[in-house]
Amino acid sequence: MIRKSIDSLLSQTYKNIEIIIVDNGSTDNTPEVLNEFRSPKFRDIIRIFRLEENRRFAGGANYGLDQIRGEWFTILDDDDLAYPDALETMLKVLDEVDPTITAINCNCIDSATGELSGKGPEGDQYLSMEDTMTLCKGEFWGLTKSELLRDSRFNARLLAYDSTFWYQINQRAKRYYIHKPLRLYVTDHGPTDSQYFKRKDRVLKTTMHRVLLEEPIYWESLANYVPRELRYVGFKGFLYMYMDDDKESTKKYLDILVRNSKRTYYFARLLMLVPSRVYRYLYHVIPLK
Repeated sequence: MIRKSIDSLLSQTYKNIEIIIVDNGSTDNTPEVLNEFRSPKFRDIIRIFRLEENRRFAGGANYGLDQIRGEWFTILDDDDLAYPDALETMLKVLDEVDPTITAINCNCIDSATGELSGKGPEGDQYLSMEDTMTLCKGEFWGLTKSELLRDSRFNARLLAYDSTFWYQINQRAKRYYIHKPLRLYVTDHGPTDSQYFKRKDRVLKTTMHRVLLEEPIYWESLANYVPRELRYVGFKGFLYMYMDDDKESTKKYLDILVRNSKRTYYFARLLMLVPSRVYRYLYHVIPLK
């Protein structure tokens, strides 16, 4: 599929683009396919980088973000397809709506259902950060002005929670949404980092929730716009830390809960009357989602 994905970008009606391809330690025939695009014909439009070891999504994406030289960027998975007029349609927003827009979103077609993969917005509109967190559900796509990146990158130690990166971008963005599908979103991507994260692995999930404590903008965003999700994630984090006997991180999660949900905080304190080893045993019987 990677050849089709690249071809979909080469076929764009908007031609002033640079395609950055990161071969993230592939072990299949990807290098052979990419060699076809190393010819002089593509020298001015395609740059290919090979990572010897797989750095998972975040590491590969960050490497690509570090190579950006253009004014705008997007991220396209190697088996997804951009429709021919995708970039041109999104960039027209600057002339037809507002030249100060710094992020443009569109919808996608879910390859499994043939329907829109993004739910919520029903027409072209500006999207506030609150809108992106409460109104928009599912998979969207778009362009982001490179200046919004600054030093923000995906947290390579998190196998899930890509939102920790996008919340940083959203705090700076003036975002506009086009109610039109401009990308084919292939839903059968094979095992992903998020799917790996969902496995019944307490050690992995404990580590992820410990790293999540290092993302203040993530917690600030949840507190401001989706407090229910904060209670859910915060309570799970508390349980993982408590089961791991990590007193410092347990206290940090309790601090998050007491600032945002007294009821959840007191419930967590009540659970601490039971020894952590009991919860470790119960986890193997009824694992957290």
